[in-house]
Amino acid sequence: IDALPIKETPLVPFVSENDGKSHACGHDSHIAMLVGAAALLKRREATTGINGTIRLIFQPAEEGGAGGKRMVEEGVLSQYPPVQGAVGFHQWPFIPLGTIGGRPGTFLAATELFEITVSGIGGHAAMPHAVVDPIVASAAVITALQSIAARETSPLDSAVVSVTMVHAGDAYNVIPSGAQICGTIRSLSDVGLKRLRQRVGEVVENVAGGHRCN
Repeated sequence: IDALPIKETPLVPFVSENDGKSHACGHDSHIAMLVGAAALLKRREATTGINGTIRLIFQPAEEGGAGGKRMVEEGVLSQYPPVQGAVGFHQWPFIPLGTIGGRPGTFLAATELFEITVSGIGGHAAMPHAVVDPIVASAAVITALQSIAARETSPLDSAVVSVTMVHAGDAYNVIPSGAQICGTIRSLSDVGLKRLRQRVGEVVENVAGGHRCN
């Protein structure tokens, strides 16, 4: 379904056949589990019968790709017979093999991606006083973003702000004119996600501004 741009180490017999692509989220195992469930359900249907209709669903683009939204819009829940209840699952490597964990209600977070461009004025590395350094500003922004979850979010709530990519410059002796910061925010509620989105924007604007960057 979805692969990540990760090069796998061939230590297992089911290593990816496509170099530089990995089912690191476990969607290959998800397919195997759901197809296996389908086989068991069909066997039960043939022997004792099933009272009702069971619909098996694969969700593409689960992280930031709005796959679930697209499926709902195309009628996966409303087509006849309409869905009355749903059970979602995702493999989880932090519990013992062969164990199933679960609970009612929200289990995994909603997520959004962010791309931040910090703009300054580039110049020679020997004359930092003559430039507006976006790398120093970006470092301060990255550090400040961590306070959103660590110091602004209740310990009883959940929030994640992760910076996962930083790109700037292409020479040893040149301070670039810009830098890019990318990452993800995650929350277990719409309200929490909106708060994170707002605070990331505010922190970036104010911290970058404090370093004379935009």
